[in-house]
Amino acid sequence: QQSAVLQVSPDGDIARDCPRKFLWIVVRPHSLAHFISLRGEMLSCTEAHRFARLACHPPPRTLRSHTRQHLVRCRPVSRVVGDSRSSFSIVKDRSTTKTELLELCATIPSNGVNATEETKEEVRSIAKRLVEINPTAKPASSGADNGALDGLWELIYTDVQGQSSGKLGPFVGFVTQEVKVSRDLYKNNVELGPLKLALSAKWDVLNDASWKVIFIDLVVSLFNIQLLRKEFPTDGSRYGFWRMGYVDKDTRVLYTSSASKKGESMFVLTKISDDLPTMS
Repeated sequence: QQSAVLQVSPDGDIARDCPRKFLWIVVRPHSLAHFISLRGEMLSCTEAHRFARLACHPPPRTLRSHTRQHLVRCRPVSRVVGDSRSSFSIVKDRSTTKTELLELCATIPSNGVNATEETKEEVRSIAKRLVEINPTAKPASSGADNGALDGLWELIYTDVQGQSSGKLGPFVGFVTQEVKVSRDLYKNNVELGPLKLALSAKWDVLNDASWKVIFIDLVVSLFNIQLLRKEFPTDGSRYGFWRMGYVDKDTRVLYTSSASKKGESMFVLTKISDDLPTMS
């Protein structure tokens, strides 16, 4: 594999492009430059007149110590190789597609409940494009271990019509999801005024993109007073599957399925906070 060398000016213009063996990211302290990491993420520093350089050779021994600390050794490029401008294109496409998806979901009331088939298809089409440029490698395994899924997430759209959408009778509640990977635990919360339902589950990692989610219990409370707690069988017979389609620092596209039904359901979630209100 060959990796690309980029010299990028503060306005994002590419000065040159050539192949080498290894990629070093060199950032001069206190510079304002934008460049793309191997995973297509936009990186930046602070001061407009400096350059950021991606050099494909080890740094000179004579580099000053204050610059040396800003060097990061990276593995050879395999995805964004040959056409350096595709890196910039990926970031631009991701930002545009993500904005398009979130803006569309914002126009759909009640978490997507009662959305038309045409609207559902439009959301799925945009989400599919976003999934194809997912910046998080292995979101269900090492990505999850590194905190990609942790936090409090708000459901903004789903094509599910049942309780997972927040639908309780003729009403639709506020749905959040709390994930704490270090505890192997997540909670799906539905709030409708003083009424709260909390579904707890754990999981087994199936592969780099999927979990088998095993349900633990369902708790119903009113004015924070527990009315009911239903425990599911401890043999793990109540379960479903999660496929992590897209994950970044504030947005997720999640696909779920079950052993009893064909096809997948889709959920779009945005991050509210790193704090978890019901899990320490």
